[in-house]
Amino acid sequence: PLYSIWEGSGNVIGLDVLRALSRNPESASVLIAELEGSGDPRIERGLSELKEQLRAPGEAEARRLVESFALLLQGSLMRRFSPDPVAEAWLRSRLGGEGGRLFGTLPGDVDFGAILERSWSA
Repeated sequence: PLYSIWEGSGNVIGLDVLRALSRNPESASVLIAELEGSGDPRIERGLSELKEQLRAPGEAEARRLVESFALLLQGSLMRRFSPDPVAEAWLRSRLGGEGGRLFGTLPGDVDFGAILERSWSA
């Protein structure tokens, strides 16, 4: 517990992921297989970058590696299981470079009506 306070929980998670990858290198292959074939250029571009990161992951890049894993997996799930307006807004803001650094910053031409309609009907 003191380790996470000293280094920060994000860093500890990153180091844990690096340790898991070194012990079970096939785990990265399983994740890559899960992400391949999405058909979305943003996910495919991110996957290509992730593969580069995995060639020689180091402690300094551990947080970015974990962030890439998380965003790509989320994007893949959004593309497969969410209605198109919801997935498109998420992908544009997280992987497409069209979002800001604050929560809720989306491009102005997002189909907000479809997103709100979905949330109200749930």
